[in-house]
Amino acid sequence: MLAEENILILVSLFAFFQFLQVMPLINQYYYVGFWLDSCSCSDTASIQLSKFGHALRNLRWNKLQDVLPPEIGELKKLTHLYLSFNIFRGEIPVELANLPELCYLYLHENRFTGQIPPELGSLKNLRHLDVGSNHLVGTLRDFIGNGNGFPSLRNLYLNNNDLTGVLPDQIANLTNLEILHLSNNRLIGSISPKLVHIPRLTYL
Repeated sequence: MLAEENILILVSLFAFFQFLQVMPLINQYYYVGFWLDSCSCSDTASIQLSKFGHALRNLRWNKLQDVLPPEIGELKKLTHLYLSFNIFRGEIPVELANLPELCYLYLHENRFTGQIPPELGSLKNLRHLDVGSNHLVGTLRDFIGNGNGFPSLRNLYLNNNDLTGVLPDQIANLTNLEILHLSNNRLIGSISPKLVHIPRLTYL
């Protein structure tokens, strides 16, 4: 269907996410990769389609802005999503939970508001979640629930937000956790002694 092995398209960010609506068809053959680290573009993105995998890489340190639309959930083969150090606003779309292959999600240093979708806990392959340095609210209990989600999560960065409440005992159910970064929130209460039951935890 696509004759060339690599196609370079320059589109607006809005047009790109409109393009995502047809990605389930294209995803049968092609990989979406980004190499735009620190390009200082405000509303454009170079999209390269090639045959080597499934990732949206290196969109960090740009000036991409607007909301992250629900169409992102159409990229079913997506494994990596790097959107840190941009100006995205609005809520983190719950549709990210529709990406069963997602392993790495970087949303650090944007302007996201609202709560972190607890539905992300259904992502069985998610190993790294970084939503630090945004304007996120809510409690860890709302986010983690009973702690039975996030079975593969190793690194969790929630620092520099407006999270409130206590550190719930259910955090100990994240047994693969190695890094837990919670600084600069509005958490109260004592540190849960159940943290000692996270065998791989090395950074708190």
